[in-house]
Amino acid sequence: MQEIPYNHQRGNIPASISMIPLFAQLKKATLEELLGHASIVQLDAGETFLKEGGRATGLFIILKGKFEVSKNGRAVATLTKAGELLGEMSFILNQPHQANVTAKSQATVFKIDSHVMDALPNDHYDHFQGTMYRYLTKLLAERLVKTSEQLTKSQSEDIYYL
Repeated sequence: MQEIPYNHQRGNIPASISMIPLFAQLKKATLEELLGHASIVQLDAGETFLKEGGRATGLFIILKGKFEVSKNGRAVATLTKAGELLGEMSFILNQPHQANVTAKSQATVFKIDSHVMDALPNDHYDHFQGTMYRYLTKLLAERLVKTSEQLTKSQSEDIYYL
């Protein structure tokens, strides 16, 4: 794993960054502030970079690659879409990670440092916090619906007829 501070030039937000769904909802000035607390993390296939029980260090956004989320040694999700979030629960709750996240291919993620909330000026803090929580509420609701559907399907398959 190699973490490189993001070298942001004010006034120049690359399309690859501004198109990330969470970032696309932010005011440009807030995004500019946020990028000052960001880094790029490059991972090799097979690297577990978020470990169950490990300390939360930031919010991670997939730029490229394939990731497996596992809990108690069991794969529970595969994420491949650019813009998807990793470590969001630990970021929100400021608690240890609840699952392992392993790169299944060469991968790159964008990291927002966990201390970003302390570093943002008040007006940017309020905007980022409100936007982030709206975005995460929608994301987590979508995941809950998907999980409920999978659970319902699994339970219906477990019915045995004598």
